[in-house]
Amino acid sequence: MRIAGTIVFLALAFMARAAAATVGSIHGVVVDATSRHPLAGVKIELLSPSGGYSATTDARGFYSIVGIIPDTYALIADAAGYRPFSEPGITISQDTNVAIDAALLRASLREIGHVTALPASFPVQPHQPTDVYVVSPHEQAQLGGIPAFDNEAQLLNTLPGATLVGGASGSGLVGGFAAVRGGLANQIGYQLDGVDATDPITGYFINNVILNGSQSVDFTAGPGDASKGGSGSGFVNIVTKAGSYPSSGFVQLDGGGPAFEHNLDFEYGTATPNKRYSLFVSGRYGRDFGGVTAPPYGNTYGGTGTSFPDTLGQVQFETTNDTVVNGLIHFGRNDANTIQLWGVWGANKETGGYGIDPQTYPFYTGLAPYQQIYQAAPQLLGIEARTFGIPILNPSATNSALSLKDAEGLMPFFPGQNAVNQPIGAVPNEVTTYDLMKIAYSRQLSPGSYINARIYRTQNAVVDNFNDPNNVLFGYGLPSVGFSDNFVTRATQNTGFAIDVQQQAGSSHLLSLGYDYRFSRANLEGYVVSPTLFFAGPTIADFLPSDPYLAPGANSAPTPGVFYGKRYPAFNETIDNDMYRTSLYATDNWNVNDRALLQLGLRYDKQNVPTQAGTYEANAIDPRVAGTWTIGRRRNTVLRAGYGHAATFAPLFQLVSEYTPPIGYRNDPATLAICGGPTANFAGRCANYYDELVNAWWRGFGVNPVSFSRPQQSDSYDISLEHAFPHEIGFKLTFFDRRDYDVIVNSQQVTVTPQGAVIPGTISVTNQGRAQTAGLELQLSRQVPQGLSVQLNATYVNQFVNYVTSNAFRPSVQPALLATGALFHPPYLSPLTGALTLDYHRHDWEIDPIFRFENGYPIGIWAMDPVYVNGSPMFVPNTNLYGGFGSQFCYYVDPQDPGDPQHPRIIGSTGGGCSATLNGALTHRALFVNLLVARSLERGHVTLGLEVQNLLGNYANYPYYNPGYVNNGYGAFGPGSGSNPVFGLPGAIKAYPAGPYFSVPSGFGRQITVFSRFAL
Repeated sequence: MRIAGTIVFLALAFMARAAAATVGSIHGVVVDATSRHPLAGVKIELLSPSGGYSATTDARGFYSIVGIIPDTYALIADAAGYRPFSEPGITISQDTNVAIDAALLRASLREIGHVTALPASFPVQPHQPTDVYVVSPHEQAQLGGIPAFDNEAQLLNTLPGATLVGGASGSGLVGGFAAVRGGLANQIGYQLDGVDATDPITGYFINNVILNGSQSVDFTAGPGDASKGGSGSGFVNIVTKAGSYPSSGFVQLDGGGPAFEHNLDFEYGTATPNKRYSLFVSGRYGRDFGGVTAPPYGNTYGGTGTSFPDTLGQVQFETTNDTVVNGLIHFGRNDANTIQLWGVWGANKETGGYGIDPQTYPFYTGLAPYQQIYQAAPQLLGIEARTFGIPILNPSATNSALSLKDAEGLMPFFPGQNAVNQPIGAVPNEVTTYDLMKIAYSRQLSPGSYINARIYRTQNAVVDNFNDPNNVLFGYGLPSVGFSDNFVTRATQNTGFAIDVQQQAGSSHLLSLGYDYRFSRANLEGYVVSPTLFFAGPTIADFLPSDPYLAPGANSAPTPGVFYGKRYPAFNETIDNDMYRTSLYATDNWNVNDRALLQLGLRYDKQNVPTQAGTYEANAIDPRVAGTWTIGRRRNTVLRAGYGHAATFAPLFQLVSEYTPPIGYRNDPATLAICGGPTANFAGRCANYYDELVNAWWRGFGVNPVSFSRPQQSDSYDISLEHAFPHEIGFKLTFFDRRDYDVIVNSQQVTVTPQGAVIPGTISVTNQGRAQTAGLELQLSRQVPQGLSVQLNATYVNQFVNYVTSNAFRPSVQPALLATGALFHPPYLSPLTGALTLDYHRHDWEIDPIFRFENGYPIGIWAMDPVYVNGSPMFVPNTNLYGGFGSQFCYYVDPQDPGDPQHPRIIGSTGGGCSATLNGALTHRALFVNLLVARSLERGHVTLGLEVQNLLGNYANYPYYNPGYVNNGYGAFGPGSGSNPVFGLPGAIKAYPAGPYFSVPSGFGRQITVFSRFAL
């Protein structure tokens, strides 16, 4: 207790960010089966192939073992004069506190019955107060369809509480990150074997949420207990296996088509007979080569053909490699001390563009079409100016073309390019490397007392050379002009020290304390390697009044333009800041009685980020409370309820975003009086052209370089009904409700011209976002070794937000939304998603059909164009009951009395841009079916199998607004529909369909994979 008290003092003194050690615990009471009197001195052993633990019951028959490494154990209770008690198949997972009571029979009596322990993945968990879903390796394969299944995003998207971001922002049910209970991407906490795996720049995970070598995937829907930070909506921890005796492992090979793929997966675990030394190694090494749909979707679909009107004959090549190592050394008396050496190393590369003529790449700068882009830039800008009502500051600049020499002089070199006309033929690619390492020391101070201390480091580096897929108008590919090329490097490093203490206090309380200190270093540099109209704000638009390309004397200019005879300044954004995070947590698992459990927790977090504008500092206190109540004579029904407050700190991307022009531009004169920042209304004279570009980053592109926003806040409530039916069937139904406020968003000020055109202004990063989310989670499960296993997971989510994007990169909110307080259904969440797996095992055969379903995505939820009410332009909410896309919408509501999103007061129609086929709340439903058939040979040492993905050839789609559609004002297309005015530029198609919308396919095509698995 003296050591534990010292640790508590240190925890209170250092107050750091805590990520709980990856351990669980077990407790119970041993009694005489006849008299029900407690038995003292009973020896308890907990044994598994990876190690063992022991304890002895006290005078009340109570025993407790804490700090247990996750695995499947057998519990043995032995006392003189009694028959030995054995309970196999006890699965310990992270943060679980399993209760196993034992009634011992005297040696002269015969055992007449026995109660088995519930597996950790069973829906009914009377001793798990928070909403946690534990997925074993067998269930990973069951939900994924193939052994060694490694599609992390797809696995998470099949679990209750998680919904794939789709619709106009995603890919149906086949990939992409999950929105847990409707939360943003940076409201999910990620750990690998207890190591924080979040990127300080983005708040996302720094790797692939690696599944290989996992003992279990512990998915928490909601904020979880107080040991979990950065988890406003959910938390994922993947626990690594440990080596075992006797040794075991496998090697698996698979290949598929028509989108070519081949993969190698392996794992091997070994230990000495006394289990003092153990080693586990696993790896996955994959290659995939498949087709791609057009931006902004960019998801694999089928082979290399062009089966759909908006699909390029483009394919992508992906490689994925990662290796996991987990070594354990036990030493000292009763092997009470343990040293863990754990690490993950990997690299991924995604390369796109195969199948396209290399001469159409923007990096083939010697081609006339490429140079024409520069020559046409002023004219194109003029078109956009007229479209959006932006004043043309220099009309002559929009009517004159650059010379070939001028165009060549404006092109910055791409990395590896040495001459203007060098045909690089480079293709878009993304390269990611990462490694995570941990050295941990743990000690069983006693069966009921445990300490774990660890140091860790995570590193991540990303290089992106890509054509911007999110720029619908100017992204490379169809339906686009083909002119938005970026080169981004990003690197992060997290170094931390953490410690956790667990103490069983009597038979009723299990106390946990922990802290962590993490120092993060980050660097991002992103720049445009060719001038693009996507970044017209701080580049071309800035130059229009004085035309910087002109020679001296041209147009009566006394001096040459700033860029006469010089190369164009590429857009350049940098983040180069350190981040310091600290926190402390404390929890108490209080066994009120043998039916009720109450968990109380409190967490403190603090974040510091030094910036050029001063040090950003934020802190938060998060209370958590949850509990379970077991009811019924058979104790087969559990009521569980919980509340949690969670703060999500801003990642660096939401705090710092600087524009850094070349330093040499400080020697060039300014061309515009746009300096001084928003307080001076950007009206002051600039000292030089460097300052002018920095202020243009504010004024033109509208980004505040440093924003001191508060943490996002979430209040979550949930309540569950869990019931164990006969025949090993478990049922769980959870209702949840969450309120998000202080959500970090971009809030843009706008000006509306007398003609009703919107002129966007400066964007400020604020805490004005908010969301209201409620929903249901359903899990129905039956897991048996032989026969039919079933798992049904479903999620219904009903969310209203005031921001219009789904990711954590500064979601934006419209001024009218703030003015009216209106909320709407986001277009990226399907209200109902589900997954059903039927896994049949019999006589070495396995048949596993998998069904994934989504009910469609909301459309037409907000009118982006203003309408006039009493002579004043106003933004008004649309409704997803009537449809509408982009700048086209069917009906609008009374802005003076809008009603609510479910029952808006409709007052008028625009008369165009509407179609009867689109008047619905959701896009088309989608059902994906996978089928696995496998056979075990040689007594299970060899398994051969075949899987068909997307058996029915289904795909997700989203009605895409047709940029070639011309409305005649009567709801039909007019003259000129279908034509593309910019045809001739790289990537542009000649014509579009005549209608106002067309569907873009999204998702995997039918794919057949064969695999072979060999036991080691």
